[in-house]
Amino acid sequence: MEELVAGVERIRFDVEADVEQQQEAQLLPFPDECSSEDCPFPTVDATAGTTGCPWYDRGSCRHGPLCRYKHTRRVMCANYLIGFCPDGPKCKFMQEQSVLRS
Repeated sequence: MEELVAGVERIRFDVEADVEQQQEAQLLPFPDECSSEDCPFPTVDATAGTTGCPWYDRGSCRHGPLCRYKHTRRVMCANYLIGFCPDGPKCKFMQEQSVLRS
């Protein structure tokens, strides 16, 4: 049998052909730019989820990413990790009980 060696310069990929065949293609819209009611792109309400989740702020939220409240990651309190935080509940850092139990 003979070996066939070919260069890849002449191989056309499906993606390249699809791009070349696009006509009147437009950039994808950013949120709130799509004014059509039948827009296929989901728009995000900027005011949704602006209230912080009280359960997430205390350490864990059972709803996870499906929670309707905002989940803001915070840094763990170093004082709490060594045993005592002088700021207590007013501390700006996270104090999670489950970290100490594990």
